[in-house]
Amino acid sequence: MDTPPLLPPATLPASMTPRWIAWLLACTVLPALPFLANGEKAMDSVAFPVLILFALTVQLATSLWVGAGISKRRQLGVGGIIGLGIVFMVASVAVGTGVFFVACLSAANFNFH
Repeated sequence: MDTPPLLPPATLPASMTPRWIAWLLACTVLPALPFLANGEKAMDSVAFPVLILFALTVQLATSLWVGAGISKRRQLGVGGIIGLGIVFMVASVAVGTGVFFVACLSAANFNFH
């Protein structure tokens, strides 16, 4: 009786936890950063457009990072990285827009008297 061929050693894929945590922080904390740093005068600040561009850049990078991780796990190739990167970028901008407006409303000083 012949012995079956040995299986190649199983390689565990990289953990997705750091990618997801980075993506969630980029979507939720960075769009609110101008209001957390400057409060009511966030829109008048010189740093406002810089922080928003920084948030969008980090969102793009983390979206591609998450897309690359999922694509690598499922062996989707370059097309999977591009497609999933676009999907996660749209999702992160949608979440970031909501967070931005909530932060804008929370920093506003409404005085109806």
